[in-house]
Amino acid sequence: PRPGGPGSSVHALSEAIASLARMKFEEVLGPPHVAPFLSNLAQLYARYAASLAVDRALQTFVGPLTLDYYVEHAKARSAPVRAPVDAMLSLVDAPEEQVERARSCFEWCVAGLQLYDDALDVEDDFKERRLSWVVSETLRALDARGPEDVPDAGLFYETALVEGFLIRNLAAAEVLFKKALRLAEPAFPNCVDCLEAMLRHT
Repeated sequence: PRPGGPGSSVHALSEAIASLARMKFEEVLGPPHVAPFLSNLAQLYARYAASLAVDRALQTFVGPLTLDYYVEHAKARSAPVRAPVDAMLSLVDAPEEQVERARSCFEWCVAGLQLYDDALDVEDDFKERRLSWVVSETLRALDARGPEDVPDAGLFYETALVEGFLIRNLAAAEVLFKKALRLAEPAFPNCVDCLEAMLRHT
């Protein structure tokens, strides 16, 4: 663990596992200059492996979980779904600028979807000890510092609603969908309707 509490320890775990997974994938797939797409695939799955480990670690503590960190975690969880997007971009030999725009658009969108889903699933996440950002913020407001401090379910739900944590969570999802929309509008018109619908739902 690094100084700074549970959040930094989980971040260190994520970095260490991603690095190890990337090394193992590249042993099999070859160095980046030999197969750029396969190297990118290794990077995606290394991030995904780390995110799964972090999910387990987050069940063992109740600590501060920043929105920025949680958004990056959501992006990492989407790695297996982003792999086909990268494959398609590689097959059509898309220019680098368009590749980066597509990746960013996709990742802002999936992070927004994760926050939207967290708002819908807040009761289940609390009950099953899945530490989403909205659950973390609500527990922090209730000064719950460990498993022995977990509050009554009714008090938890009331706090999440009355203190505005669910609203802040959905507002953050809106911001992420808007970022994705700005990237989609000039380059990927077929994505625009989908993203606008997500904004309306949120």
